[in-house]
Amino acid sequence: MTVSDRSFFPKELVCPVCEKSFTRFNLNKARFSISKRDIDYRPIYLGSINPRFYAICVCPNCFYSGEDRFFCPHMSDDELRRKQFFEGHRAQWESKSRVRAASSGQQIWKDTAAEKLRTISSEEVNLLRKISPLLKKSAAGILLKDKPINELQKQGDLDVAVRSYELAAICYKGRNANHRILGYTYLNGAWASRDAAEMSIFF
Repeated sequence: MTVSDRSFFPKELVCPVCEKSFTRFNLNKARFSISKRDIDYRPIYLGSINPRFYAICVCPNCFYSGEDRFFCPHMSDDELRRKQFFEGHRAQWESKSRVRAASSGQQIWKDTAAEKLRTISSEEVNLLRKISPLLKKSAAGILLKDKPINELQKQGDLDVAVRSYELAAICYKGRNANHRILGYTYLNGAWASRDAAEMSIFF
């Protein structure tokens, strides 16, 4: 499956684990829209572009993977302490705001599990470097294609589309992501696998 270059915009990233730069091909969100949902709420998209195939960012060097919002820069211990300090003060202000909102009948929900994954510590980086052989083993079939995984993903390679969720799940486990985020990853991986199987029938 080949997708037009106009459907993507390139973005230069530095992997927080191996510290090597690469180009991430982000899908232009204006290029797709939801047509309907399956009985299990799987979104079915209009046209030939399936954004689920491009949702996971994968480093082509060490195979560290995650959603774009979790593909965050590595923070030093000092930077992490400063961030935690300011977030502690912000949390106090938000707590007071939630109390005021609740008293007026409003509901405010904060995704603390997702917020935790938006920064990556030195300990997490060291652990992810240790499991790099496991990531490469999981991507063995992709390595045989002898082409960078980000290029294959841009071309709409179905194996890469499905395998990227497996790689992301391994990385999330290494980062102690909660069950909700892991479940969401497994669900989208299963949907991507079904999408790929359906496309294989028609192409």
